[in-house]
Amino acid sequence: MKKPLILIFLILFFSNSIFSQKMSEKLAKKICKCLEKEEIKTIEEMNPCFEKVLVDNLKEIYKAYKIKSIEELDFDKLGLEIGSKLMKECDYALEKLTPEENKFEKDFVSEKNLDCSNLKNGEFYYLNLNTITKTKDTTFVTIKDNMFLERMNNGRTYAMLYIKWKNDCEFELIFKDSNDPIKSEMSKPGDKYRYQAVSSTSNSHILKFFWKKNEYKIELFNAI
Repeated sequence: MKKPLILIFLILFFSNSIFSQKMSEKLAKKICKCLEKEEIKTIEEMNPCFEKVLVDNLKEIYKAYKIKSIEELDFDKLGLEIGSKLMKECDYALEKLTPEENKFEKDFVSEKNLDCSNLKNGEFYYLNLNTITKTKDTTFVTIKDNMFLERMNNGRTYAMLYIKWKNDCEFELIFKDSNDPIKSEMSKPGDKYRYQAVSSTSNSHILKFFWKKNEYKIELFNAI
């Protein structure tokens, strides 16, 4: 008798999960349209679009997440879900809201005959702008053989990826797993990301990150 009950529970659980995912996708699309319509150009200006879309779709949100009031809504979780959808599907947000430091200068030229041998194994870190605190968060990276391990939040969270070198300076990262709420929402096992080292300084490498039809700059610093 227990087996049918477990099956029913699983069906209900996954049906609700899929329903909420579709809801966050729908909200993200509407927010994307609002950002473009209002010509939003900074993250600080995004709030009115978020608030308007949430208010206009409250009944559907209550139904999708099985809640009866706005106080029951997990805004952190919903924000992560919507943010990941915007990053993946909203070309306008990617183009207009990407920090200038993550864009290549128009006259940037990749370094010829670049030596990338010290990228194959080692300890590194990169910086991300925290839009809430206006400070830069540090992500530590360990590259060893085919492993690419990221550690965030002072080592409390991680993301594990496989690294596959395409040639001397170009590689592909394949997402494995993560306990970090942002990383796990943004990526699923098997997702692939392409990078290329294009320049270097005395203590860092400049990487080109290929995402959709765009290219972004990441500076990977030597930790040792």
